[in-house]
Amino acid sequence: MSQSVAQAGETIVVPPGVRDSEGNPGLVENQAVVELRPALRTRQFHEAVASLAAAGRTTPRGAPRNPLRPGATSWHFRHESRVTSPPIGVQNLMLPPLRVLARAVGLRPYYARWDSRIHQAPRPRLEDTEMNVTDPIRRVSVVSTGQVQIRPDHVASTWRPTAVWLLASRTWTRPRPINAYVIEHRDGLVLFDTGQDRASVTEADYFPGGLTGMLYGRLARFDISTQQTLTAGLDRLGYTAGDVTTAVISHLHQDHIGGLAELSRADIVVSQAEWDTLSSPLPELRGLMRRHIDLPGLRWRRITPEPAEDPGLAPFRSGHDLFGDGSMVVLPTPGHTPGSISLLVRRPALPPLLMVGDVSYDALVLEAGHVPGVGNRRHLREATAMVNQMRQRYPGLAILPAHDPGAADRLAQATGQTPELAAV
Repeated sequence: MSQSVAQAGETIVVPPGVRDSEGNPGLVENQAVVELRPALRTRQFHEAVASLAAAGRTTPRGAPRNPLRPGATSWHFRHESRVTSPPIGVQNLMLPPLRVLARAVGLRPYYARWDSRIHQAPRPRLEDTEMNVTDPIRRVSVVSTGQVQIRPDHVASTWRPTAVWLLASRTWTRPRPINAYVIEHRDGLVLFDTGQDRASVTEADYFPGGLTGMLYGRLARFDISTQQTLTAGLDRLGYTAGDVTTAVISHLHQDHIGGLAELSRADIVVSQAEWDTLSSPLPELRGLMRRHIDLPGLRWRRITPEPAEDPGLAPFRSGHDLFGDGSMVVLPTPGHTPGSISLLVRRPALPPLLMVGDVSYDALVLEAGHVPGVGNRRHLREATAMVNQMRQRYPGLAILPAHDPGAADRLAQATGQTPELAAV
């Protein structure tokens, strides 16, 4: 086996059919241009590898954390690149069975955030689609990114402290949706929350290990099919993740940030108070997995609601107008987490919508004044009271929690759509 060392400005040509590898054995960083002819799918291969690293799903040495990943990615790109070990013959025996298993659990060769193929077809601009002159919003839809089962005390708090019911409860609720809301505004495509990442049910190391991981397993269990990803839901609406211009995140728990890795073209809006909790002690014990949140390449907009003079926001005294037209206003609703926010959507001649994240898990429970079993209960009661005061001011106000089984029907009724068109 021969070895060549390229000096600065030098070109080395490898004859066709000769297996080769390149690397930098030194300690000084260098730059080189590698041309592959024919290129085949080399660009897509590098996109796929970069997506794994960007999502924190590789070891410090660059190897995939998920043992099935080589079957999904390495075998898919076997004509573009191979690892140098084990021998090719061994890889040819090992990778095909891994590919079958990877496909069975829904592992894809690509992540949509990095896949250049999904941005090739031109999409109509929202301002070019049908919109009323006085209504900047064309449509509001809900996308389910799977189902979750939680403990009954989680939905509505009881006398039992969180630590007690979390460790002692033996029952689960019926499956509840994991909703992300899609608002087609003339200034861009907006998401409220991004749902749960399917990797949470396909990759064993998605959650923390040890005692913390055990508590995550006691808190919730998930079921997410291949058609219940954020990408699949947007596709049914005629969009890709690359079309999203703004994503408002109610709070930073796993079932609200699952689609972040696909949203490199969007502004990600979160409250400054919520972002600050990432730096508090023991974030993972509070449901904050930084490696799935603070991803490279994301454009975060950390906001602080400012005093509002709009009487239509009462009893809220502060907010953040997303587009300056009053149609979409972020409202502070702390309690479930210190920086939780909700989104008020207002349209002419239609009932307003209030997307509340996890202020409640059921609008009927909220209307009865009950609060969830996770969070600061005093602040949750204050937020619940303010939402109910707004509901009394606007009897048609549609309350849309993230995990409410009735949310899709309530949205359809408020917007005049059929349930099939409101929920995709």
